Amino acid sequence: LLYAVTNSNNCTGYDTLIATVNPIPVVVVNSAAICLGQSASLTASGAIIYGWSPAIGLSSTSGTTVNANPPATTTYTIVGTSLGCKDSTNAIVTVNPIPIVTISGNTSINACESTVLSASPTNGTFLWGPNVNIDCSTCQSATVSPKITQQYWVTYTSPEGCPNSDTTIVDVTDIYNYFMPTALAPNSGGENTMLHVHGRGIESLDLQIFDRIGEKVFETTSLEKGWDGKLLGAPMNDNVFVYRLTVTFCNGKIVKEQGNITLVK
Repeated sequence: LLYAVTNSNNCTGYDTLIATVNPIPVVVVNSAAICLGQSASLTASGAIIYGWSPAIGLSSTSGTTVNANPPATTTYTIVGTSLGCKDSTNAIVTVNPIPIVTISGNTSINACESTVLSASPTNGTFLWGPNVNIDCSTCQSATVSPKITQQYWVTYTSPEGCPNSDTTIVDVTDIYNYFMPTALAPNSGGENTMLHVHGRGIESLDLQIFDRIGEKVFETTSLEKGWDGKLLGAPMNDNVFVYRLTVTFCNGKIVKEQGNITLVK
């Protein structure tokens, strides 16, 4: 700038003035998302000196980089100063909750039995452990078949990346028994309309039923499959049938027996 000064004697003097215009800084700060109890690093750029507010959850209210650990989602204001010029911006730290994780399912089984354990919430990722007689370690529900009493745990991670865990104990009892009915009344409408082998601790079985002339009329190797008194879909007449049963228990014990079954329509 050029300026002039004229005195009373009409004399004029001249001088120059240089005016420096400093640019307004542009402050940039990253936002972050954390899980409750965690901290995030926030870094500012674009200025020389920075002020941070509010102070809640901040490791410092000044400096280029601060750590933020707020108890809830918080918006921070950052004021940057360069050569006397200021700019401000906001950074949001989103605080996601820690999920409450629970395991549900039957936790009391017998030897050779299994149970389904399910974790909640359901809209995340899962990791089950230990890897002992478990069919899926990354599923929301897992079928477990422990041979002895066993503790299982699951770690659940929410869609926001926040983990938590729960544990449960599956209690395994050692009961080994079976019961073979000796009467069948398909048309009675009662409990004896279907002949099944019942028992606990059974690993495998083989049941064969014969008529009085030795013809096999039924055979099963499953506890779930029973005889309804029919042969090839046709009801059989009242009679006494012979059965042969072999039961193998989980502890290795094998029982064989033979007896009679009375069929009454």
